[in-house]
Amino acid sequence: MAEEKSDSTVLARYEFKRKLEFVESIEGQATELVSLYVPPTRQIADVSNYLRGEYAQSSNIKSQGTRKNVMAAISSILNRIKVYRVPPRNGVVLFVGTESLPGNKEKAVTIVIEPPEPITTFFYRCDSKFYLEPLQAMLADELL
Repeated sequence: MAEEKSDSTVLARYEFKRKLEFVESIEGQATELVSLYVPPTRQIADVSNYLRGEYAQSSNIKSQGTRKNVMAAISSILNRIKVYRVPPRNGVVLFVGTESLPGNKEKAVTIVIEPPEPITTFFYRCDSKFYLEPLQAMLADELL
């Protein structure tokens, strides 16, 4: 027997998909966009310690602009995760960085997503695009 989805579930999936499309459209210079996946099994204190280590490592980035933006993104994430005593039921994903805009302008971006399915692994990456594959896979699973 097929399970019918409630309107709220359909709406939540739609909003999740739209948010992913927005995140996918964001581009940064060099490796200024930080993607952080925190599974529900990971302690917030462990994540904070890991990020402090990454913050220290980012001081070695040669490009002054990239170094400043990565360090700002990590600081922002550290401030954001303080609100969690424990990760949400399905974990949390943070996309933080500096978006490149036309006219050589920049804009700070912070997007927090609590996914509809549990995140299974801890993941951290700096890149010119946000890392979305695990979240996009959740949408693909939904369509099957």
